[in-house]
Amino acid sequence: MGRYSGLGALGERLAQGTLEYAVVTGVFVAVIVALGALWRAATDGALSRLVEEAASHVLDGSGAIDIALF
Repeated sequence: MGRYSGLGALGERLAQGTLEYAVVTGVFVAVIVALGALWRAATDGALSRLVEEAASHVLDGSGAIDIALF
């Protein structure tokens, strides 16, 4: 048998705490990885290229027409 097998409700609480710790740790690691990916994209210039492509209508002459039609 396990170490906490005879504890009943206390054993369930310990198991729930372990599960919550694992979930929170996984989410924290995912956030850190996502922030690292954003940092890498910003330093490589990929983020600014995406912004330029998304706002490319502003760089050509049709930006004023888009604004007027909006």
